[in-house]
Amino acid sequence: MLARVERNNLEQYYDRTYSGGLLTRMISLTGVAAVTAYIGVWPPLAAGLWLASYVAGELGLTYYWSRVRSRLPDATLAYVTRVKLTLMSISSVVVTIGTLPFLLTPGHGVAAAGLGILVSTAALMTVAAQHSLSPRMFWFTAPPMALALELNIIPLAEGPTRWLLLLLGVGFLINCWRLQVANAVAYSQLIRSTIDADLASKAKSTFLATMSHEIRTPLNGVLGMAQAMSLDQLALPQRQRLAVVQSSGEALLAILDDLLDLSKIEAGRIEIASEEFDLTHTIVSACHVYRSILEEKGVSLVIDTARIEGVFRGDAGRIRQIVQNLVSNAVKFTAFGAITVVGERVPGGVRISVTDTGIGISEEGRAALFTEFSQVDQANTRRFGGTGLGLAIVRNLARLMGGEIDVESRLGEGARFTVSLPLPYVGPLDGQAGLAALSSGQAAADVLPPDLGAPLRVLVAEDNPTNQMILRSVLAFAPVDCVYVENGQEAVAAWSQGSWDLVLMDVQMPVMDGLDATRAIRAREQSDRRPATLIYAMTADAMFHQVSEHRAAGMDGHIAKPLQVRALFDLLSEIGARRAAA
Repeated sequence: MLARVERNNLEQYYDRTYSGGLLTRMISLTGVAAVTAYIGVWPPLAAGLWLASYVAGELGLTYYWSRVRSRLPDATLAYVTRVKLTLMSISSVVVTIGTLPFLLTPGHGVAAAGLGILVSTAALMTVAAQHSLSPRMFWFTAPPMALALELNIIPLAEGPTRWLLLLLGVGFLINCWRLQVANAVAYSQLIRSTIDADLASKAKSTFLATMSHEIRTPLNGVLGMAQAMSLDQLALPQRQRLAVVQSSGEALLAILDDLLDLSKIEAGRIEIASEEFDLTHTIVSACHVYRSILEEKGVSLVIDTARIEGVFRGDAGRIRQIVQNLVSNAVKFTAFGAITVVGERVPGGVRISVTDTGIGISEEGRAALFTEFSQVDQANTRRFGGTGLGLAIVRNLARLMGGEIDVESRLGEGARFTVSLPLPYVGPLDGQAGLAALSSGQAAADVLPPDLGAPLRVLVAEDNPTNQMILRSVLAFAPVDCVYVENGQEAVAAWSQGSWDLVLMDVQMPVMDGLDATRAIRAREQSDRRPATLIYAMTADAMFHQVSEHRAAGMDGHIAKPLQVRALFDLLSEIGARRAAA
């Protein structure tokens, strides 16, 4: 960590002292050369040579820095220390060259000495303010200017007055030294604090990633097995009890996802995609999740997307998340009446509004509505539940996409949340199948096993016995021939012994993890000139940077745990369709 602090300090020093203000320094030094030559301190040729020497010194320092800067990110503390001492030495030489005219001014009259005092004091203040690479740096850079200051004081007076002025000069030098030391310490502490904050942020991200994995793994057992059981023929009471288990698990998963999203937003690590998508399909599919709950409550759901039909460009997943959060909030606080979701095109983008006939929000409550972990009324928190994260995430996501969210509400009269997003309109739909049914708000079909024709050959690498049991239970309903292995090394060996339509690869496994196994398979494919095998990560490592690592290792996609059976069956159907088309 100390090496990192020193590296940052070096970069800050160079940028602060030499990178900025170069033109101003050159103009000032040219003026000094002209004035000193004019008042006879030295000949014009000597003044020109002095100016050229100073410029050469700065160019030399710049050249040295350009050579070492690229090595600093991975440099050891010993190397950084050497660079630091070298910079201090070069800076001392440059400052000494710059001081030379004022070492000559004392012998050329009071006017010349006054100029020497004026520029020396200004230069000392600059050194104290900017040359703060180390608390000891004052002794590298200040002595020539300190000498010039004292020498230029001598011609101004004689006797006790001269000694008093020299003493005042010493006092000025002490104050400059204290200022330089204070600045050096302040810069170092600032950089150290920044690094500490960065380390704390990384530790938080690591903790969240670990907890996400550890919570998702047992939750996969709950939700995965519930979905597997729902594929069986069950009596109505059993199916209803199973639905309670599944909905409770999904609620827990939603809380976990909200916490992770909030963390990513705070860290600035949310990525907003830009892709073409059907906005109507996105809104309707987001609302469909709550249709059965609303039917039980006797609340109607009205979806009007006639004015936004067509293809738009944006992040469909994040927009679905926004709509789901808003509708979920409306469902929670609406006991009768209706929830209406309206989408419409407006100048500059689209506007999506969710209106409910629920309990409404007071004027005081609206002030804290979008604050994390905030609830309008603690009594409502106990009555309706919730973490107070949904609306905060909605606002942050809307702003990340360049939009905004507004709310209109009065206590006891419901609420209307309106999200405005700058989504470019691409054009009309291209006759996508099945869209009409979704647009009309009809319920999607239940999860059904895919019709694949000939069975698919699937290699499953999974070390957790519970997760294996879930996959065996689910894939028993699909026409697939599965081989199960327990680590990446076994996966590579099994892959090499045959051809596979799909590899479902866990990431965290003993002996060899899923990333290394995928890299090994990709390398063997290239060396043996085998066609690429479709490899999907099936893991609880579901954070954005983790998914990016999966892609970088050579995986084609990602299915997050807890397992969503529909997503798995959709993938199998897609593979079957591609095989049939080929």
